[in-house]
Amino acid sequence: MGIGTTGRLNLSEAEYDALINFYRCEMDPTMACWRKFDADIESIFIQKGLEQMPSWLTPSPARIVSLPYPGATNMEDIPLPIRQLAKCAVARLRHRVLIESCNIKYFFQGFDITNNGYISRQQFKQTLSMLNYNFTSNELEAMSVKYCDEKGFNYLKLLEDVEPKSTDPGWYAKFKNGRLYQLSRPPREPKWTEHDIQRIIYKLRAKMVRCRPQLDAFLRDHDIFNHDRIKVIDFHRAMDRASFDLTPREMEVLTCCYRSPDDPTEIQYRCLFETVENVFTLFHLEKAPRIVPEQWRPLREMDYDKELTKTEYCQFTDGMRRLAKRVNDRRIEFKPMFWDFDAPLAGLVSEDQFHRVLHTVGLADVITHDELDAILKRYRVIRGGKRDVDYTEFLTCLDGITYVDPVSLEELSPTGVEWYKQLHPIC
Repeated sequence: MGIGTTGRLNLSEAEYDALINFYRCEMDPTMACWRKFDADIESIFIQKGLEQMPSWLTPSPARIVSLPYPGATNMEDIPLPIRQLAKCAVARLRHRVLIESCNIKYFFQGFDITNNGYISRQQFKQTLSMLNYNFTSNELEAMSVKYCDEKGFNYLKLLEDVEPKSTDPGWYAKFKNGRLYQLSRPPREPKWTEHDIQRIIYKLRAKMVRCRPQLDAFLRDHDIFNHDRIKVIDFHRAMDRASFDLTPREMEVLTCCYRSPDDPTEIQYRCLFETVENVFTLFHLEKAPRIVPEQWRPLREMDYDKELTKTEYCQFTDGMRRLAKRVNDRRIEFKPMFWDFDAPLAGLVSEDQFHRVLHTVGLADVITHDELDAILKRYRVIRGGKRDVDYTEFLTCLDGITYVDPVSLEELSPTGVEWYKQLHPIC
């Protein structure tokens, strides 16, 4: 078979005969099946033919038995008194090491120059003498019989019996296993109601009206195949890039609501986009031409400061009346001037831009500074830490005011002024 005494395998004649008889060829007894022998040896590392059997489970390396070195003694073959004597000596050594907390491995390594885990018997006895561990000659011989082979005294095997490793994995290993188990578990579906999704949709629509983010562009960047579906992680990334400032709970509710029924790992983003985009236009109007689209506006109570004092409210009312009178008298149209400063058409301008428009059309000298501050406070909107003014609501309120001169009411009726004050209370 090509394995002789000149090789590294020191097999006896009986072992050679056993191998030859096991791998003998049935067709020709004078020949041996060396390929079968080679496959059995190589199966320790890898199983051949796995490409033809992809579902085959490879055996665990635990089935490989580590054979002892030649010269090692099997404890079952030696007499019982020697076994008991070696066991008692190892127990005494373990007790001394535990009491003194001595690192005996350091002293053994001082004689192990090649660092192979072996020293001579004389070095073993010398080490115990250096540590002042007094053992009888019979105990030393019993331990030598138990831990010696042809390479020398195996002090690593002795240390395994003297200093056994703790089987407790420790708190870190327990925490790591528990954390891996938590990460491997699928997340629970969030419990949500119809009110939750309505509140989230309202938040998205209000953000679209005020800031005009390009939601469709952010979502379509992840739709490579243009089939109106993207992965869940890409959906979260796109919503984060659009700066909607959604909480993790709100993202879970959106993911659960718009999850694709065909593939739970994908989101039908087109349905969400059409729902949010209804604030600007209605889709498929060609199928319903009689529907009149209406502009959607967020509730003012969420954005404006309603807590005006009594003095500020009187100033606000007087200022709006004077502005309405000047606008009605001169037929001033200054909405396009606000559009010049509002590039994204979000309906917001800064306070300086608002004051500049009033100066341009000649309305700044009609009201006082206190009245202007009251008007700005009434229509102020905080966006990104900056104070803006909602000019669309300002113009809507200004158009709704019909100015009536109290002098003309006094001429028509002596109670006209009192009637006017009841309808429009002033300070």
